[in-house]
This record gives sequence, C-alpha cells and structure tokens, in this order.
Amino acid sequence: MTLRAGFVEGRVLSAKDVETLASVPSREVLLSRLVGGLASPITRLAQALSGPPRKLVYVLESIRKQKNS
Repeated sequence: MTLRAGFVEGRVLSAKDVETLASVPSREVLLSRLVGGLASPITRLAQALSGPPRKLVYVLESIRKQKNS
C-alpha cells in the first residue's frame, strides 16, 4: 500500500508530511522525556552536593577502623 496524501484537522498533508507526523513519539513518551529533562539537573546537583560529606564519612570510618586495629 502506497500513501500519497493525508488529511488532518482540515489540512491536506503530503506523503512526506504524513510520514513525519507518524514518526512523532506519543504524548506519554514526550511528557516523560520532558520530566526527565527537567529532573536531571536537580538530581545531578543533589548528587554533587552529597558527594563531599559522603567521602568525609568514608575517610572517618577508615580512620576509626585503623585505630581499632
């Protein structure tokens, strides 16, 4: 079957336009990409801020183990 044209919301679409429209991800996929994109910088900031205190705890634990040995 060969597609020659389409009709969407009162507008005639060429075959190329229909293929482009068909390749657009679903609404749910687009929304999940948007939320992921918005949450990513916040998550990275939280991880960056928690890194130094976490490393300090590891160092202090290591020192404690050395003193108990």
